Amino acid sequence: MGTRVSYLDGLRGFAALVVVIMHYVLAAAPAIGNIDPATPHPEWENWFIHSPLFVLADGYLAVSIFFLISGTVLTYSFEASGRSFSTQVMRRVARLGLPMAASVVVGALWYLAFPHAHVAAAAFLDNNAWLRNAGPARMRIGAVLEELCTALFLGHAHFSLVLPGLLGEHAGLPPLSHSFNAPLWTLHLEFYGSILVLLLVAAQRTLPPFWHRLICTIAFCGLIAHPLGLFVIGHFAAKMLKTSDWETLSARRTTKIAGGCAIALGVSMSAHLAPHLLMRAYNHAVAFEKLPMKADDFHFFSQYGAILIFFGVLAVPGVQTALGSGLGKCLGKYSFSVYLVHFPILLTLVSFLTVRFAALGTAGAFCLASIIGLSVTAVLTVLFERWVDRPATELSRRLRVFDRPRPAGGYSPGAAIAETGIDD
Repeated sequence: MGTRVSYLDGLRGFAALVVVIMHYVLAAAPAIGNIDPATPHPEWENWFIHSPLFVLADGYLAVSIFFLISGTVLTYSFEASGRSFSTQVMRRVARLGLPMAASVVVGALWYLAFPHAHVAAAAFLDNNAWLRNAGPARMRIGAVLEELCTALFLGHAHFSLVLPGLLGEHAGLPPLSHSFNAPLWTLHLEFYGSILVLLLVAAQRTLPPFWHRLICTIAFCGLIAHPLGLFVIGHFAAKMLKTSDWETLSARRTTKIAGGCAIALGVSMSAHLAPHLLMRAYNHAVAFEKLPMKADDFHFFSQYGAILIFFGVLAVPGVQTALGSGLGKCLGKYSFSVYLVHFPILLTLVSFLTVRFAALGTAGAFCLASIIGLSVTAVLTVLFERWVDRPATELSRRLRVFDRPRPAGGYSPGAAIAETGIDD
């Protein structure tokens, strides 16, 4: 299993790149983000949304891949660890919370340097409503502190597992549209998904295999339309990859062909070519699930497209080799950092420069501003990885709270994965 780490890291890196592409596409053509058939689109947008190319800008599919990878590698990490439950939770708080807090502060500084730049850019780019409403209404120290304290554990208003719906609004949770770094909503899910995986691993250690499988099945059925269900699937994949049956099956040509077909079908699902009646049937089938932050019918297809692509990658060695290449490793190393730093730069520096380059026309101004903004993003990503992401990883590994002694001896797949940091 140690040889498999690089391609999972590469897959995560390419998924992070898709999220960046999605946000820049939304800034240029916000209607692309709304793929409901009732939404009017220019002809080229309709073509793009329903073509295989849309997978390159399907941010929800990319985020779903993040969760699947986390479910798999965290399973190995938790299995290999002899640390207590409380220590594992505190490790996740440090690993996710410290970079999250740093990204909020960095985002606030960008908004302080370029106040309301996204509003001016929205007016210039044909009254772009997505861009206009995507940043904080005004700079307040209190708003920064509020997001620092609540984003990981409580989420944002209407984007919270703990205080769903109007409860979050009445409790004063900041709305996601006013966040200093909107992609943070996924870290809220990542934290609770980590706890879910930790509980499944604990069940695996203490219960007979039948009962562990039954619990996993019940958890998946209960979360079939929810992003947390992806962590359960990732946990299942981790168990599958360790079996001798998978070793035999994955060596077969038919498995590789099936994996390629799964990737192609996942890309097709991202293109949202499913009939409207199928989406309606989905809504009826999952009406029982009332959990907050459940995927709607359109995002459901991206979510299950991600599952197909993920299992397709697990079955096709050629794709694994490509993802584990030098480029894949580099993207994987910086994936978390670029995910956390790119959005505030888009809404501040890129927006500011777009208006400053107005003489080039809307398309020319935005393209030139994006080139500069992505260059700055690359530099800041490297610095963020070095001074925030890496220290947070090291701190999380050193944390010990009421630990039992770690079992000595023996090699486990999780040890190799933990050494790479992909579990973090």
